[in-house]
Amino acid sequence: MSEKLKNLYSASKYTLKANYSYDLNEGEGEVDKSISIEFYTSKYDAPTFNINVENIGFDNVSFSINQSGYEDLISKTLKVVNKETEEVLYTTNEFALNNSIFVNGLNSNSTYEIIIEYSYDLDDGNGVINQTESNEFTSPKYDAPSVDLYNMSIGFKSLQFDVHFENDPIVISAYLELIDNDTQDVIAK
Repeated sequence: MSEKLKNLYSASKYTLKANYSYDLNEGEGEVDKSISIEFYTSKYDAPTFNINVENIGFDNVSFSINQSGYEDLISKTLKVVNKETEEVLYTTNEFALNNSIFVNGLNSNSTYEIIIEYSYDLDDGNGVINQTESNEFTSPKYDAPSVDLYNMSIGFKSLQFDVHFENDPIVISAYLELIDNDTQDVIAK
């Protein structure tokens, strides 16, 4: 005879008791007996996430996520948040494990947090558990642009020169003015 009991709590102590009666027809009547065995059901390992930041750019980040332990989650949410402004740059409830996730729109020289909020029930009688895993990173800082005027050739009525921008990919606008020092008038722009 084989029996299977279902819907037990995990990580819980139980007693299995077998009661039986018999009569050996020896004139002593019916005999009642029982045996019992205590046991613990297996315990699920609580789920955990590991956030691996792979590459941090001036305005983007790539990372991957690994999960271990119990896999039957009730809910999960992934967010990338600017720590200074609390602005949520990215959020999703569906994300693949062990694949690169790319998020752009970051500000340079800012601290961000990758957050995973998740809920699970290990079926151990303790109900739903809400947890959070996170990983902080800081985007790199751009070097401030600089302008150099060189190779100046000054004539009686003329000026010739070269302009060099250092770190110019982030120069938003630039213009030159020629100012008359006596009148403070802008002669050329």
